[in-house]
Amino acid sequence: IAFTSYYVSSVVWASRLETPRKQEEWFNSDHMFAGQFDYQKDTFLSASDDAYVKVRISFGIQGIDRSDYVIWKPDENRGIALFSDNFDVSTTVAQDFLLQTCADLRNVQCDLLGCASGTVPTTLVLPGGVSCWIEEFRTWYTAKVSSGTPVLPTGSAFITELKEFRSQSPDYVSQIGFIGGELKFVVIDVTLSLQQFLPNYVTKPVFEKMQAYTDNLAANAPASLGRVQQTSRFWT
Repeated sequence: IAFTSYYVSSVVWASRLETPRKQEEWFNSDHMFAGQFDYQKDTFLSASDDAYVKVRISFGIQGIDRSDYVIWKPDENRGIALFSDNFDVSTTVAQDFLLQTCADLRNVQCDLLGCASGTVPTTLVLPGGVSCWIEEFRTWYTAKVSSGTPVLPTGSAFITELKEFRSQSPDYVSQIGFIGGELKFVVIDVTLSLQQFLPNYVTKPVFEKMQAYTDNLAANAPASLGRVQQTSRFWT
């Protein structure tokens, strides 16, 4: 009888478990490290978006080959990047899709608890939080050819001009993936309106919304853009 009572009460209490409602506190309130994060955030000058989650939307990265990876040697043979076959951004169709994606990202509405863009309506992405290399490339190329309307090169000329743009634009080097002289992938960097280090019950719904948006991108993207995925070091 005693065991049965203990078992029933344990099941009842277990059913009430939920994810934490606030960030875990690893030190006592009077410990010297307790307020270090807030002190650094509130005292030192830094970019206003530093406290928000950064996400990368990549096109053309198929996955990672980890066949030689050994879990007991985590610093060795971490994997080799695999890229999508026939990746091609030089067509008008692919370029228009990337440009539209950048524009759409700025307007994705989000009424979740974790979204705090400070705008009406609330958006998934922080204002000014889309870093879009192809928009900047179009601006650069339009000025170079003195065109009265925005224009982008296509075909082999696209690769030639993009290499020149990349060499002059250090902010976009990591977004334009040339390997061995070939364009293997491209990335759109996004700063979400989700603050870092919030508990799982706040971050998970935002992750799921971002994943659903990325899945929709993948379903509608031209085949030449390869695999579409979103990654962030904060999705843990």
